Amino acid sequence: MDLQDTRGSRPSEGWLHWLSSVTDMFAYPLRTSHYVELVNPLWSTHKLQAKVVDVWDETSDSRTITLKPGANWRGHRAGQHVRIGLAVDGQHYTRTYTISSSPERDDGCFTITVKAIAGGRISHHIVRKLKVGDYIPVGLPQGEFYLPDASPAQPLFITAGSGITPAMSMVRSMVSQQRMANTVHIHYAPGVQETIFGKELREINNSQPHYCLTEVHTNTMSENDPARHFSLEALEKICPDWRERD
Repeated sequence: MDLQDTRGSRPSEGWLHWLSSVTDMFAYPLRTSHYVELVNPLWSTHKLQAKVVDVWDETSDSRTITLKPGANWRGHRAGQHVRIGLAVDGQHYTRTYTISSSPERDDGCFTITVKAIAGGRISHHIVRKLKVGDYIPVGLPQGEFYLPDASPAQPLFITAGSGITPAMSMVRSMVSQQRMANTVHIHYAPGVQETIFGKELREINNSQPHYCLTEVHTNTMSENDPARHFSLEALEKICPDWRERD
């Protein structure tokens, strides 16, 4: 019986469940999974955990966390979100974040991208204190807003700040699958340095002929400039065919 999955990083889910069914009777009142967790938290089957394997600063106040999930992970669809648990100052908190990576990653990992919000205790903990090697509880992916199996004919993404994460997952997925549709993406951010995924977005814009990115850097505009804020008038100028888009 194969003890490793195709990535060779953890015992296969089927093997773990088989082992548990045989040994749970001897582990009472706990389950075999509780003891397996002591060896490697990712092998646990009674709860789903993920290991922080990388952190990357997107901007001065936002960070992408790469997570390697445990045995019960089912994968996600581009655009879905996930709940994570955190222990901060002795209290347990749960927060929901959109997965920012594409489902096509071949390392079994996924990413969340978090911006530290003023007064946000949990977001600051994730951005400033979560480190490689930490384990955190995670839920299974959820959400009905995701990239459909059939590519939209003419997608239109309008995003701002850290709200770009579901769109980024979808764009990355279309790039990975080599099925980039005729896409218009309008993104609002304070400036070039404050644009989350800015470098990657521009690289995609330069390499994908069917992807058209417009960045609106609000801090470079005067307060009276109508283009500084989203409006139908601004949308008409940037994307005249927006009514026909998905």
